[in-house]
Amino acid sequence: MYYRDMKKKYVVSVFLCFMICILFFTEAASAVNYDQKIKEAENEQKSLEQKTEKLQKDMEEAIEIVIAGEQKKGAVISTHERLIVAYHEIGHALVAAKCKHTAPVHKITIIPRTKGALGYTMQVEEN
Repeated sequence: MYYRDMKKKYVVSVFLCFMICILFFTEAASAVNYDQKIKEAENEQKSLEQKTEKLQKDMEEAIEIVIAGEQKKGAVISTHERLIVAYHEIGHALVAAKCKHTAPVHKITIIPRTKGALGYTMQVEEN
């Protein structure tokens, strides 16, 4: 699990605890109201998680566009050429796995990009 995932879950958990604390320190209410507020807090937590996931995906796509260009979705590549590109990228991943003090492989793709890449292997630090 990446640190940013742990941090996101921690922030969401703190938010949920904060909402529950507010419930108990405000005016006395029935158990039904507490259940409603807890459900609202859980729904808010799910919404927050979905927004952060979407933001994370958008950020990763933006980084990929800067590194390798936009995807060429209409590019026609033969099955043989795709197989060659896949073997090539697996080679990069194997070398990265065997080297000491390198970032772990984050993503491997064989989708052609506009900057001439037929595929690439992305390594990202786990900071």
